[in-house]
Amino acid sequence: MLQWRAHEDWALRFGSTLEDRPVYTANDCFETFPFPENFESDAVLEAAGKEYYEYRAALMVRNDEGLTKTYNRFHDPGESSAEIARLRELHAAMDRAVLDAYGWRDVRPECGFALDWLDLDDDELADTLASAPDDIRDRIESADYFFPDAAAACRFQSHIKQSGKQKLPWRYRWPDEIRDDILARLLALNAHRAELERLTGLSSGTGGSSASPDAPDSDADGPALSKAKRAKKATKRASKKSAPRPMFDDVAGEPDG
Repeated sequence: MLQWRAHEDWALRFGSTLEDRPVYTANDCFETFPFPENFESDAVLEAAGKEYYEYRAALMVRNDEGLTKTYNRFHDPGESSAEIARLRELHAAMDRAVLDAYGWRDVRPECGFALDWLDLDDDELADTLASAPDDIRDRIESADYFFPDAAAACRFQSHIKQSGKQKLPWRYRWPDEIRDDILARLLALNAHRAELERLTGLSSGTGGSSASPDAPDSDADGPALSKAKRAKKATKRASKKSAPRPMFDDVAGEPDG
């Protein structure tokens, strides 16, 4: 569930940042996320996740590469090895299993290679526009940077005039319309469940939420927290105010991968 593409999109949208880097915050990314019903005991989800995890682990050991290098290859349209193609297939199968767990069988996503931005200075942009074919110029002027296949993405990259030799920041992901549709469904599901919990609490005579029933703890377009989770957050805030904080952490973080 946490490797599912839509959960990554959810975390990027609702998590926090450190400088320009995303930070996964449990309160905003995990506690508000509307997991499918009975996902903990779903054998199909378990099998899809296990197959993906075990293949990825074996691939990293075989190539002596960590997560960062493996996923750099995963997202690179110029990477055509059979092992990375298989990793992409297994990720798609995992995504399919999660969509089915929600009952969203009408969604049939096909991944492609996308740029969230094109970082060129004025001289590089001028040189690119002056020498690129019409279709490449049209894409740049309209900021249309999604390519359904690797060949089209590589052709686009070959016409980009960069002074350095760094690769473009490609992401192998769903098209924007699919991503936005799934996020909208998840937000609607989150709001529906929060409302059910609110009504259940009112009907059973158990109040106690610090937030007004008509104003759940959420951003204007963000996910709502259920009554139980709002209470949990309030407890955490109170404990943070009363407990002294150490100057240094006692436990060092583990390295990525």
